[in-house]
Amino acid sequence: MPDIDLEQESVWDQLPEEADDAYKAFTVFRGLGASATVEQACRKASGGDPAPDMLAQWQAWSVEWAWQGRAEKHRQWSQSAAEEARKLADRWSSAKEFYSSDEERPAGLLSRLFGRRGRHHRSSHRSGSPSGKRIQVRPEGEPSAMKKWAQEREARRHFKAQEAAALRSARGQKKRTLAERWTLWVRKRRDEAKRSRDKGIRGWFRRRFTRIRIYARRRFGRFVLAFAAVMFVIGLTTGVLGMRWRRLRFQTGVVITINGDSIRRDTIQSKIEQYGGKAVMQDIIEQTLRRQFAKAKNAYPKESEVEARLAEDQKQPDFAKSIAAAGLSLQDYRNIVRDELAQVNLMAKGVTVTDKEVRRYYEIHSDKKNPRARFYTPETIQVAVIGTRSREAAEAALEELRQGVVWEEVARKHSQDTSAYQGGVLPPFARGRTLCAQIPGMEQAIFGMTPGQRIGPLKFGEGWWIIQCRDKQPERTMPFESVKHRARAWALLEKGVPINGRRVASEYAAFQKKAKVQVFDPFFRSLMPR
Repeated sequence: MPDIDLEQESVWDQLPEEADDAYKAFTVFRGLGASATVEQACRKASGGDPAPDMLAQWQAWSVEWAWQGRAEKHRQWSQSAAEEARKLADRWSSAKEFYSSDEERPAGLLSRLFGRRGRHHRSSHRSGSPSGKRIQVRPEGEPSAMKKWAQEREARRHFKAQEAAALRSARGQKKRTLAERWTLWVRKRRDEAKRSRDKGIRGWFRRRFTRIRIYARRRFGRFVLAFAAVMFVIGLTTGVLGMRWRRLRFQTGVVITINGDSIRRDTIQSKIEQYGGKAVMQDIIEQTLRRQFAKAKNAYPKESEVEARLAEDQKQPDFAKSIAAAGLSLQDYRNIVRDELAQVNLMAKGVTVTDKEVRRYYEIHSDKKNPRARFYTPETIQVAVIGTRSREAAEAALEELRQGVVWEEVARKHSQDTSAYQGGVLPPFARGRTLCAQIPGMEQAIFGMTPGQRIGPLKFGEGWWIIQCRDKQPERTMPFESVKHRARAWALLEKGVPINGRRVASEYAAFQKKAKVQVFDPFFRSLMPR
């Protein structure tokens, strides 16, 4: 009996030495609840009263693999995950309310500077020079800005001197001359006109643009650099804001409408991340750690080994159909092969197999009597069923099928079988390896059908059935030459697990503890196990 540490992480997952059938049985027991028994789980899996040998096997597995403790750990983990999901949903709702608010905010500095008044002031410029530069419209005969500025400076100096002389004369109790009075009066009128002209935003812009033009003519190189820096900042800010607006527009795009109600993309993404994000993230982390561990142990396979195995698998007649049915691309399958070979190299360290042992492994797993044969595929068939409790209900379903109603819709409406949610379509199964074998006459009737044929309603067991054959494949034994690479790898794995299994598991556990996993996104950081 293996020594199982219930405090280790993910103890409810399949353990290294646990058989596939034992783990599948444990998943049935785990899904029943806290008060479930092994007998109840066995009854659910068999669809009725289980055979005594099957029940005895399940009870032995429950003791050997500590079902009660592992199931309790899984329930505690599920409860904590549900609590984390509720907290995450509240935080996500608050974030969406914040980013979806259309509250008006006060205008910033750029808005005040380049608002309508600034544009109105700049409208006094036009582009009409041969070089394409913007020039200022000036009446004919009027001096340039630089000349006017020089004249004003000279006039200010003159009037300041006259004013000083007038003040000195007044302090001396002397009567002002006519020239002094004229100087003070002109200065006063001129200052009033200037103050009235420089009032408001127009005056502010006029003063700033005058200074800019003067600076541009005196320091042309510095002006060009400053202008380029300002344009760069403006362009960068505009690009960032534009990208953010585009992303928000993409996330808030309508994906589905249901009777006029719109479902946005961010709603669907939040649900996917809420219910499947943690499992997907942990699976990616686990795969990455296992690959890094294999590389650290110099067990990662070479590309030539991967390509040789892939070329062998592609020779199988149903290869493309098989990976398509599993939802895998060729690159996904290549990664699976690479991970499998890495696992074989880890477990087979210091282990060798002879050609005789490989041939023996092939013979065992090509035997028709071996239910776990890897290189023998029995005759399989895929059917769709509609199961009812009475003949009248079956006749009503058959009448709708004759009227041209789609099979899946009729199955969801009338079928009492658990497959009704999948449109009545069952996965492919072999003769003698399904619950149909326990119902007298049903398996013989099913395997006597041809693809596309429909039979029923017929009474099997306690129900009435309408059955349609979707696909049928004859039995097939893979030749040794076409699977010799797989046979050698699996023979090495079978021989190496009892020798190196515990050592590799302990080394990988230590590697996991030393791993540094950094999650930068706050949302996914909350999904990490504590």
